Amino acid sequence: AGNQLLSEKSVQDIRERLGLQTGAFQVLLIGKDGGVKLRSSEPVSMRDLFGLIDSMPMRQQEMEREKK
Repeated sequence: AGNQLLSEKSVQDIRERLGLQTGAFQVLLIGKDGGVKLRSSEPVSMRDLFGLIDSMPMRQQEMEREKK
């Protein structure tokens, strides 16, 4: 996959769909299903972020497969 910039229209569409305000700080974690798994107006520690990711069902399955 190459590095491709999003068009301004795409960025605006994403902001609208997610209810994001221009100029406001937001952290979003979006799952593979497209759902918002975390939304925060404050910075999130990497420990908390990875803890949340590791608790997700798909990640749990991936970790189980890696054990074998």
